[in-house]
Amino acid sequence: MTGGLLLLAAAAVGVLLWALRPRRPAPPPPLPPAEQALLQRLPQYAQLSAGQRERLAEQVAAFVRDKDYYGCNGLQVDREMAVLLAAQACLLSLREAGAPYPQLRSVLVYPGAFVVHDPEPDELGIVSDEPEERIGESWDAQRIVVSWPDAQQALAGSPVNVVVHECAHQLDPLGQGRPEGADPQRWAAVMAPAYEALQRHGSPVIDEYGCESPAEFFAVLCESYVQEPAALQQAHPALYAELERHFGLALAAT
Repeated sequence: MTGGLLLLAAAAVGVLLWALRPRRPAPPPPLPPAEQALLQRLPQYAQLSAGQRERLAEQVAAFVRDKDYYGCNGLQVDREMAVLLAAQACLLSLREAGAPYPQLRSVLVYPGAFVVHDPEPDELGIVSDEPEERIGESWDAQRIVVSWPDAQQALAGSPVNVVVHECAHQLDPLGQGRPEGADPQRWAAVMAPAYEALQRHGSPVIDEYGCESPAEFFAVLCESYVQEPAALQQAHPALYAELERHFGLALAAT
């Protein structure tokens, strides 16, 4: 092959590789002022820095654009509801590069608690036929299910935040009680003794449901961090400090 043909072939390969390169999704259009104002309904909004507020608006816009919302049992999910649910979810992702929760595809929203039949055996290996009432679930790495009234109560300051709880599971896809990106040794040094202490003595701020497993401990701990940061800092300063270090939100600041 002559030199000219080699150059042409190389150029053709270059064009092909350029065409096949991974493409970053276009940034979503910014939230309109009325929807940006909705973010101020978050109890945590006052504790966010100016940069974090800007990042929150960007992530909420991406979340609403990229995730499919499904109203269940006759519930209609409107744009305001979608933004408020996204805002709670994105509190845990403000340090993430790119769009939030890239694996998450769907948000199922119920008009209240919903009933499920759990096929999983308990600690004795028994599978119960009794239905269970729940306010949230995280299914694999692609779907979360939440109760809208309970999400509203979190906006009003309830210590329970079902959106944060289920999104914490999304950050812990292996169910180890550790978010992706956290240093395993450092994380275990803080969390393992706290988990054992919760099982032995309970906690004034961490829900006892966290005793179920390390994954549930992490999820309820995230709820406490977001909804009751000052109480968490006072009762469990090492836990609060580790969560603030990882998520970058100084929520207990006055």
